[in-house]
Amino acid sequence: MLILFGTVTGNAESLAQRTAEVIARRGFDVRVKDMAHYTVDALSQESCVVIITSTYGNGEPPDDAAPFWAGSRAKRRLEFTWDKIFRPGAGQFHL
Repeated sequence: MLILFGTVTGNAESLAQRTAEVIARRGFDVRVKDMAHYTVDALSQESCVVIITSTYGNGEPPDDAAPFWAGSRAKRRLEFTWDKIFRPGAGQFHL
């Protein structure tokens, strides 16, 4: 399992690390990577990905995560299945 994070203040990174610890205690292999150092093309090698990221403004990604986000939007089609979405933080934004 891969956990990708995007953060400005470090909160999303902290949450990613704590999530990885819980998952690892349950016997799963888990890696944590900063989206700033991960390419969208590498997603095709992953069987399970969790993305934990902060946002600002009207839902914009952190500056370090913006290239990953732009790369994912530039792909014609990413094949994946959304299973769960967890949205901590401000409640005024709607999916």
